[in-house]
Amino acid sequence: MFDFINNKAMQKLTASIYQNGGVVSADCHGIAALLNVFLENGNRLIVGKQITAKANHEEGRWARNNYPFLLENKIIALGGRYSSIVGKPHVVVDGRLITGQNPASAIPMAQQLIQTLLTLGSNQLLETSY
Repeated sequence: MFDFINNKAMQKLTASIYQNGGVVSADCHGIAALLNVFLENGNRLIVGKQITAKANHEEGRWARNNYPFLLENKIIALGGRYSSIVGKPHVVVDGRLITGQNPASAIPMAQQLIQTLLTLGSNQLLETSY
């Protein structure tokens, strides 16, 4: 929430991974690292994408008083298509962008990431083996 959002090296690496066909994923407050990632076309990575992150209803008083922003609000303001579920793990997949809502979403998000990587790897093998 404080350091990754403005980390230029992380933004450049994330954009490079995504633009070169890689998968980008983050969970909970880690999605803050994706907010200022810009692609070569000048758009933010999250614009128009289905995405989740720590929901406003999950944030306590301390976060509301000390965080520079709430992720749900920021994602919507920047053009992401935010969703959340109350009281359950929630994982959102939009192509090669995979996000988890909260700490309970970390394991299902990691499982989805592995499945996506395996699927991409299989497709690449099929495309290159004639």
